[in-house]
Amino acid sequence: MYLILDFGNTRIKHFVYSEKALVASKVSVFSDLPESLNKTKQEFPKITAILIADVWGKAEALVSEIFSSKKIIICNLSLKMPFSTSYKKPTSFGADRIALLSAICLAYPKQNVLGIDLGTCITYDFIDKNAKHHGGSISPGFEMRYKSVHHFTGQLPELSPKKPNSIIGLDTKSGIHSGIYYGILHEIEGQIESYKARFKNLTVIFVGGDSQRLPMPYKNGIFAHNNFSADGLRHILELNI
Repeated sequence: MYLILDFGNTRIKHFVYSEKALVASKVSVFSDLPESLNKTKQEFPKITAILIADVWGKAEALVSEIFSSKKIIICNLSLKMPFSTSYKKPTSFGADRIALLSAICLAYPKQNVLGIDLGTCITYDFIDKNAKHHGGSISPGFEMRYKSVHHFTGQLPELSPKKPNSIIGLDTKSGIHSGIYYGILHEIEGQIESYKARFKNLTVIFVGGDSQRLPMPYKNGIFAHNNFSADGLRHILELNI
């Protein structure tokens, strides 16, 4: 039995697998993490190995203290991976992107795939049919764009993300909503078209909480299930135990 801990910028996702089957999942915040981990330990005493995907790099000590007798693996590119990468600085490659690429290799083998993760940032990663990661790009996500519009100006309000009724804003608020929503939408469409021009038979996969803000169904891609990246992390754990 395996435990996957996926640390995001604000939340921690917990996934318990019995071999390849997901048997439990939950979400916690940093303040209740010790209590949440101890509860998981009591509920699933057969956990033998743990994989930590941590964007902050601060979780290992706490997890090691609670699961002191278990095998603990930190997700990074020094591990055995189902893909190779052209990334010039592997140590700077985030665990969230590693998880997505591993999940793509598992679910879409021998295909040219563009993985798009819409979270705090929007990341684009291309992996070819030979499981080689060519790199990608990073841009601000919805929340970051809304905050920056307010923070870096004198009078523009700080709003919450909202799908606009029209691309043409009729006041400041609707103009901000339109600019950010359609700016991201057209950015994504442009990225997809650029990759399609270079790579044949491209499959596009969307993950991340903010992917729900895109039109459904979106003509240019596949919306992955909620545990898609977790399956990728489980795959990495299996390769390294």
